[in-house]
Amino acid sequence: MDARDQLTEIIEKGAPAQAAKARELLDRMAPAPDDAAIHAQTDALFDAYLHDPYLTKVQSSAEDHG
Repeated sequence: MDARDQLTEIIEKGAPAQAAKARELLDRMAPAPDDAAIHAQTDALFDAYLHDPYLTKVQSSAEDHG
């Protein structure tokens, strides 16, 4: 999974603060896709998202939409 995919997942399924940070990083990544600092922050944010003990990640399914 690349950095953009990681940030997109956080935006879709993360806690509100995590999603806001992911949006910020995604915006900063657009003009500088190879910026090592942005990628390091993305890695740290994704790690925190994956290991957040209070976050319940919910995946929608076709059944959820009636």
